[in-house]
Amino acid sequence: MLARMLEHSAENENRMSSLGIFLPKLKLLLDKIGNMYKPVVVGLIAEGNPPGSVRSMGHAGVIQVMGKRGWVLATVLWGVGFLGVDGARAELTRDQQKCVNALHTNFQKVSTRVGAETLRCLSDVAKQKTAGTVEACVAADLRGKIAAAKEKTLQHDGDRCDGLDKSGQPRRPDVFVSSPEQINTTASEREATLLAGLLGPGGAPILASENASAAQCQGAVARSMNKCQDLALRTFNQCRKLAVKDGADTAAELEACVLSDPKGKIARACNLGSQGEKKIDKVRRSLERTCVSKDVDLCAAFPHCCPPCSSLDVDCVHQCVQLRSSCETCRDLNVVSDLANDCDLECLPLMVDPGDGPWTVVPDERVVAECGLDPDILNAVDEQLGQPWAVVRYGKLCHEYYPSGQDEARHAFSATKTLAALVTGIASYETRDLPQAGPKTGPLSDTDRVDYWLDSFSFNPDAQIAHVLAMVAHNEDLSFEAMEHIYDAVGTVQINRLSDVVNTAIAQDPDRLGSDLEVFTQKFLYSPLGMTDSVWNAGLPDKVYAFNWFATLHDMARVGQLILHDGIWDGKRLLDPEWVYRMTHPAFEDSNTSYGYLTWLVANSNYNFGGILGLPNKLQFPLDTCSPPAIHPSFPHGLSEAVDCYYEPPYTCDQQFDVGVWGALGALGQLIVGHKGLDLVMVGQDQGTVANTATLWNAMRAALVDHDPIYMGDTTSFCEDYRAGDYAPDLPVAP
Repeated sequence: MLARMLEHSAENENRMSSLGIFLPKLKLLLDKIGNMYKPVVVGLIAEGNPPGSVRSMGHAGVIQVMGKRGWVLATVLWGVGFLGVDGARAELTRDQQKCVNALHTNFQKVSTRVGAETLRCLSDVAKQKTAGTVEACVAADLRGKIAAAKEKTLQHDGDRCDGLDKSGQPRRPDVFVSSPEQINTTASEREATLLAGLLGPGGAPILASENASAAQCQGAVARSMNKCQDLALRTFNQCRKLAVKDGADTAAELEACVLSDPKGKIARACNLGSQGEKKIDKVRRSLERTCVSKDVDLCAAFPHCCPPCSSLDVDCVHQCVQLRSSCETCRDLNVVSDLANDCDLECLPLMVDPGDGPWTVVPDERVVAECGLDPDILNAVDEQLGQPWAVVRYGKLCHEYYPSGQDEARHAFSATKTLAALVTGIASYETRDLPQAGPKTGPLSDTDRVDYWLDSFSFNPDAQIAHVLAMVAHNEDLSFEAMEHIYDAVGTVQINRLSDVVNTAIAQDPDRLGSDLEVFTQKFLYSPLGMTDSVWNAGLPDKVYAFNWFATLHDMARVGQLILHDGIWDGKRLLDPEWVYRMTHPAFEDSNTSYGYLTWLVANSNYNFGGILGLPNKLQFPLDTCSPPAIHPSFPHGLSEAVDCYYEPPYTCDQQFDVGVWGALGALGQLIVGHKGLDLVMVGQDQGTVANTATLWNAMRAALVDHDPIYMGDTTSFCEDYRAGDYAPDLPVAP
């Protein structure tokens, strides 16, 4: 099987059907020559789109490739075997196909039955006809229908998978199936996990006697979600059946069927429109008509979605429900079908951002509910600071202040360095699959030697990219405890050469990556993030990594949010989370505990400011007394040989949560500060010459602590636990 079954649109289906007159004649021709020639692929290849649907035609196959940017019609000819010069493919036998089809159909039916019976039971619990939770309802199986469905799985496994076929081949293939016991267990756990995640801690529904509207809301949304689950499994099975029939015999060929939606049925039924529109899917309709219209607090009904969702945010709760559903489907099909599909994007924590659209500020009357912040305190901070600043929480613009009345682009100075580290990380991610064929080729990595990419440079010839990003590449000796961190303020010592490195790396594929670093940044950062007001180094192809980024507060906040969300934006991964982690954690503790990849970090001990500000070389006390330090959970790490966090007593490396605070800091007080454990980004312009990660946090902290559900205004206790890494109420949790 050359191609995997992938999503395709109705428009592309029509393109194929229009070839109906031509294809039979083509087939006859290919049948005549197919046995004379070894495999040949002739095609019109559009730019890098994934393979699409395949229809077998004896010795000739027509492959249609669809994607966002085009489609391909390729004719595949083969002689001895399909794309195999020596020997035929080991396609599944007819009996093996029957085994696979039967077990997958049983998985779908058991899942459907578990869902239906559990929902029936939960409805009785809400009406207080019985007592129990999701798990109790699944186990109870009051009508015995779950057990009956599971028994059929075992029966079909014996009837269609045991033994050998007439030719002596095993009827059970070694791909695409797991044991019948595993199938039944996964089906039960699947529905229990989904419904328990929807209802919240304990998996018990709201009682109708306590809140009839909320109970009805939960039931309606659960039923709608369950129908979407059934549809997703049916669609997978249709795709899988065709793929196996057409000769698929490897996991990679079947993985494209996971979460596929070739006819758009799932999208129309489960992900259509947005809040307030007329044409919406069934889940949104339940949320709007059965929940919000009846004054149901969505956070009370679906607590796992809040934060970042708020009590009236239908689209956010819908995204939360869909994310859990997609994640569980992807994981379960990996188990049942013996696949290794990457479920990364489906199983990420719910992350909210404005996409490439405008960032609308939350009205004051909604700030407490949506942001957990006190608007009166935030408004008072405006007068205290007197300069532009803004705060983003849960991905929402909760407050902004501009003395001039508008968000103006200003020079971010050294905050540019963090932007540059981000762009370098995106370049690393986008070149990850490029082939390596000697110097200046292949993926860009932080562990590459600089001389792999550059012919000449002025710093240590043995330096690696990570040394440059940490500003230690100038040292003659790069060994442990021999490196000194000297701040490369204007970039001429080392960091500006990273522009040449990235330009060299992306030059391998200019059609996809762009002709230079400016085009690359526009395509892979500004455009997806909607950064319409940013200019870096006057738009020139070569960049000054040290400064010269002009940006509005909104654009600065978008950069901060991308870092806070580990490189995910609008549901898409823009860079590797490990790169973001290295940006926001110490690169070489022996040189500076407060510096990552071109980004400043909160630290408690043995940190310095690289010779700027006239401060001592090694400070032994925290400047920010209400923020957790950035500490690696284990040692050594990366290129660092440190065996611990390098703190002096009384400070330790202990932390319950890995949520160290980081900051992009520019001259005269240009600030982007991220608090991962609070899902909080603060940005500011012209906040003063000594502004640091604590400046905005100290000014607005009371607005958060006053509405914290645990500390409720007790700032002393809050700071004590938060700075120790023992409190992270908003640390993202995957489904």
